[in-house]
Amino acid sequence: MVHIGIDIGTSNTVVALANPGGEPEVRRIKDNALVPSLIAVAEQGGHVMAGVDAVDEWANSDQESVGIFRRWKLRMGEGEVLRTMRFGGAASTPVEITPEWLTTRLVEHVLSEVAGGVGGETVDSVLITVPHGWRRDSPEKCQATRQAAASAIVNGKKVDVQRTTVSEPVAAAVYWLWQAKHDGADLDFAGKHILVCDVGGGTLDLSLVRVGADDEPLTVVDAINNNYAGDFATALLMARAAKQYNNENGTSLPTDAEEILRQLGDEPIAQLRSWFVDLQTMQKEMSTRIAAALRRNQQPTQKKRVVLEDPDNDMSFSLTAHEFIETLEPFYAHGRELVRSFLSGHRGSAPYAVVFAGGGSRIHGVSGRIAGAALQDIYGGAADGAMRRIQINDNRIDQAIALGAALVASGTVKVEERLLCDIGLEGTLDESLAAELNAKAGVPMLLMPILRRGSKLPATFSSQDYKVDVSVKGGESLDFTIVIDDDPDEPWNQRWKVDVPSSTGHHQCSVDVSADPDGVLEVTLRYIDGFQTNIKGRLSRERSGRSKLLFRGQNPGGLAQEDRQRITPEQFVSAMTALRTGRRD
Repeated sequence: MVHIGIDIGTSNTVVALANPGGEPEVRRIKDNALVPSLIAVAEQGGHVMAGVDAVDEWANSDQESVGIFRRWKLRMGEGEVLRTMRFGGAASTPVEITPEWLTTRLVEHVLSEVAGGVGGETVDSVLITVPHGWRRDSPEKCQATRQAAASAIVNGKKVDVQRTTVSEPVAAAVYWLWQAKHDGADLDFAGKHILVCDVGGGTLDLSLVRVGADDEPLTVVDAINNNYAGDFATALLMARAAKQYNNENGTSLPTDAEEILRQLGDEPIAQLRSWFVDLQTMQKEMSTRIAAALRRNQQPTQKKRVVLEDPDNDMSFSLTAHEFIETLEPFYAHGRELVRSFLSGHRGSAPYAVVFAGGGSRIHGVSGRIAGAALQDIYGGAADGAMRRIQINDNRIDQAIALGAALVASGTVKVEERLLCDIGLEGTLDESLAAELNAKAGVPMLLMPILRRGSKLPATFSSQDYKVDVSVKGGESLDFTIVIDDDPDEPWNQRWKVDVPSSTGHHQCSVDVSADPDGVLEVTLRYIDGFQTNIKGRLSRERSGRSKLLFRGQNPGGLAQEDRQRITPEQFVSAMTALRTGRRD
């Protein structure tokens, strides 16, 4: 049986599987372990090119960038149409090019290449990895990615995608821990915490992963991310090159890294496209040279030179190692601050070891100037042991996520995903219940949490389980608010309003909330007196355009945090019981 793990990255995609001996290995495609996450779509005929072929099209100064797509991963699950194309001319049916459509094409590309290289066996299932931050902020992105992969058709058959996605840093931790044990490392990881630094093209993700005993899964304690990753580092080099070019030619190329990334995300001019590819190569080569020199206890002194092409004036651009490090300092600074702020909130869970993942982790300074420096600030000398405890093979850093996913896909290692925030149900207390709880009547109370942070996914809550009475008068509407407590200062609220058309009587209802394996939340309003069929709606932050809610939530801002009365379900049940029995403690 063949179970494949796929790491669909912002910049590159990697495919891996466990061989018959149980060891994970990367499947090379066109002799490359990394498949660029680019798709080129021909306007006429709809022919799709992916990977290195699409990169050649994108970087070609004679080629229009229209119809060439990259960095769409960041826009998954938002209902966005990137472009509408007519493959058969003006009279043909329009095809909406969405991030999901592109993901499907990319999965078809890599699996079609892999299918002939697994000994003639059928691929039984595929496991997809996702950024861990999506589970907290945008779990619908996890679901959209998995569903897009499941729409792929390879050799005439739909791809069987496993129901649970796996967080990228969790997959990386799985691989490095497996590798440490495979190498015979005499370390006791049980109960310890591993800090995973995953530097991709679009995001820097940090996760604190707790290692269980041999028969227990890995669990994520917490996670955080920012958008200052590998592409931002390349954009810093581009900004420096643009300043030189502007000075030499009197031009006005953008010289701000974030503006460069914005322009690259739209329909970039050919000059920016080709420079990005060339400077990305320069970045990799300089990082390799600096690392090699430092391993020899030498100071890197050799300059790296690259010729940046332009239709009018090619430019020679060179950097010393010192200039390279100086140019990337904003990248290092953003990373250090992220690590410091993240670990400062977990001083009781100091990382026993630090591991890295993602192609951006190969950029010189990620280990020492970001992770090492931040840990040194927080833990002092104790940080040295954490940085050295697991020996990282540089050749596998950008493959670690897919390799770990292959181990999970095959069942060799178990992982467990958890809910990353508390979920609450808001309502208003009547006078008797408010008195029982020593609270204010008429002021919204927050039943918190109905789903607890850290709950194993999938998780469910039903108001009936806590004997919470929910009723609505016929001809009126039922109003309630679900609170996603993902920010201590400004939790996100979704208000639900359901009209009851009948004009007679009161109708008893149950409010059920569930979180699926990706963390996507769904509300079901059930009329337990048989009045009406169930109504379902998905909790999803409102975005402009294409809401798919069956009944719609709103984000009204609501009350300030300090105005809410927080009550646990247990306190609520105790108060309700006391009122029903006439007993007061």
